[in-house]
Amino acid sequence: MRLFKTFNAILLHDAAARMSAAESSEDTLRGLLDLGLTCQGSQDTRSAHRIVGGTEVQPATWPWIVRFPSIGCAGSIIGPRTVVTAAHCCFTDSVSIFDFVAGKHSRIDNFAQDPFTRRYRASAIRKHRSYTSSTFESDICLVFADEDIQFNDAVQPVCLPSAPVEIRQEDCYVAGWGRTSWNGFQASKLLEIPAIIYDVETECNPNYRENGNTPLIDEVMICAGNMAGGIDACQGDSGGPLVCLENGVPVMHGVVSWGVKCAEADLPGVYTRTSAMLDWIEEQQIEVLGAPQTNDPPPHDQDKIESGLTGLSCLDSEENRIMGGQQATYGSWPFIGRLEKGCAATIIGHNVALTAAHCCQDQGLWNYDLNAGVHHSFNTNMDGWKDHHWATKVVAHPDYDLVTKDNDICLIFYQQSFDWSPGVQPACLPSGPSQINRKCHVAGWGSKSHTSTATSSVLMEAQINIYNSTEECEPVFSSSDEASENGEVTDNMICAGWKEGGVDACSGDTGGPLVCVEDGKPVVTGIVSWGFKCGIPNFPSMYTDVSRYTDWIQKEISESTSCDRDDLANISGVQGDGEWVCDDSDECTWTCEDGHATGAVTRCSNKQWTALTSAMRKTARCDRCNLSVDSVKTSSSAPAAQLDCSFSRNTKSCKLKCLSEDGVFGETNTEVWCDRSKAKNRFSAVRGKSGNLSCVPLCDRTEFEAKVMGKWADFDMSDFKEMQSSHPIFWKMKCKNSSKVSKKTFARCQVTRTGKEKILIKGDYNDPKC
Repeated sequence: MRLFKTFNAILLHDAAARMSAAESSEDTLRGLLDLGLTCQGSQDTRSAHRIVGGTEVQPATWPWIVRFPSIGCAGSIIGPRTVVTAAHCCFTDSVSIFDFVAGKHSRIDNFAQDPFTRRYRASAIRKHRSYTSSTFESDICLVFADEDIQFNDAVQPVCLPSAPVEIRQEDCYVAGWGRTSWNGFQASKLLEIPAIIYDVETECNPNYRENGNTPLIDEVMICAGNMAGGIDACQGDSGGPLVCLENGVPVMHGVVSWGVKCAEADLPGVYTRTSAMLDWIEEQQIEVLGAPQTNDPPPHDQDKIESGLTGLSCLDSEENRIMGGQQATYGSWPFIGRLEKGCAATIIGHNVALTAAHCCQDQGLWNYDLNAGVHHSFNTNMDGWKDHHWATKVVAHPDYDLVTKDNDICLIFYQQSFDWSPGVQPACLPSGPSQINRKCHVAGWGSKSHTSTATSSVLMEAQINIYNSTEECEPVFSSSDEASENGEVTDNMICAGWKEGGVDACSGDTGGPLVCVEDGKPVVTGIVSWGFKCGIPNFPSMYTDVSRYTDWIQKEISESTSCDRDDLANISGVQGDGEWVCDDSDECTWTCEDGHATGAVTRCSNKQWTALTSAMRKTARCDRCNLSVDSVKTSSSAPAAQLDCSFSRNTKSCKLKCLSEDGVFGETNTEVWCDRSKAKNRFSAVRGKSGNLSCVPLCDRTEFEAKVMGKWADFDMSDFKEMQSSHPIFWKMKCKNSSKVSKKTFARCQVTRTGKEKILIKGDYNDPKC
């Protein structure tokens, strides 16, 4: 499941008033769920998930979701003292077990990762009076805290709907800490998935009825998920939110209620319809609190930069000074790092960062050690993604001019590669020159005023405008003796800020990135270089224009980090028939002949391939878990077989398919797995599946057909589906003109556990339900 993350655009002082909605909309970067946009109007946006097939969310991106540790359910904050969850979670009148935790990301308590976590005691619970456990009708419950919930970056309420959710409504999501498969393990971190809203009567109820389940009640239930299966809420996600983004505002349309197992095809999950419960919610709040607690959706702030990039996305850091900005959301600038000497830097590769050349004039490599994944400048122990790296090489531009500040750019190389995580990601380099009058973004830990020496304790961000350096900035700087003492405007610089003043980089932001959003990705367009004081009217700051140095950057990276791929053959610790598969950034994975990308990875670092760890050596075993289709038993009636294999980390799983008489390979109930990191090197049956690698039918089909014809005179054998049970292949009636197998009308040939053949014929071949 996916979460949106809207990142408050760097609105330095009253910069928001300077932009129209049309101007700012093109500068919006969509991450997972918009970070922090809540009903309080002061944050960005986040998402929800219930969680099979989900992905880990960024911390603080679902600020309304809470967890009830004693009962294992989730819930959502809808007011200063009100949390909504499922009625089936409220199975007792004992209020004490409904204490909840807000501001969590890790299911297991981890203060370093969840600095805003706090536990709240429950004072009252209210389960809907119409709730029925047999049908899950009105599956909603309110839990009231005994004190006001403290709202902050990671704790905010979600909006309630003003109208029912629409079929196929876009941008809907679910999140939770539940099991990642039916009866599987619980997620250790908050996960999320996208959800499609289906029509209850025409799309979901027919499948639920055929499966033998109670149909959904359209007035009070929502059917949502994915008909293809594979993603869904699961055990442990009960009570969590189904959230849809409406004009950039998160609205909770559903509460995780029930379903058939988890992520089953054609059977999406079922959610309590929140819009049908609004009157009841208000009644309970008046009864318990004396007044309703509502959240009026704030006007959509169009001046947001949505951060929290996934994968190897790109966003850069900035200079020595952020004045007139606002606090950045934790984890929303994953490419910015802080050097030991106080400058900022931008991660642009596996072991390389970009900063200003004037930051690279000191002796001693320790000055250039980098703290990645940090939000705080001093108390970095509160940053769960903190990753310290030791510098091995510093390359300032050879033509850097200390007087004019021309060519103010520097590369720093590190001993170990960065470990990519939601809080540590690289930024993109520009593909072309910067655009005039473009709204871009800057961040850093610098001073908030040119008269102050104190730097910020947390990462700050601001939005600024790019001006024409030659026509708008050079004349102003050159006409001021005091300003021109700091540098000289050249063609290698970008002039950015606000002519009105008040919003700017400042002392302590040096080396950080000026970021512009291009094609949905953050691009490090400039490097904080120099200026005249901070935030002075008519004097925007000067940034190094990174687009003029991309060739130099690539050349230095290639010369400093490139490795000979022929040397991969000398890496020890891999076994069996496989090869090294490398990407463009020289990260290579040991891959077996069957396509399994193992966990053994080497990277090019300082012209050498990194050695494999002991854990990687255990997984780099292509000599294990090799299964040939020749090992499958076949017969004249099923002369061929296929093995459909997939991989997950160290595990190889294979499904057996057998060739039927009509020339089609059909799936069987046989599925086996093997762990390449284990020395036992054998395949075992997947839980609930058969391990019998055989396509030989154990039933006599001729006898079976004769008996069916004796029972159903007008039957057509093409209406039978060939399947495989744990022992034999058997034939089963399927509905005419449908791929679905009827449960009430069937004919089946099977072999019992004692080895005897058994033929069962039941129901009416002309059953209208088929």
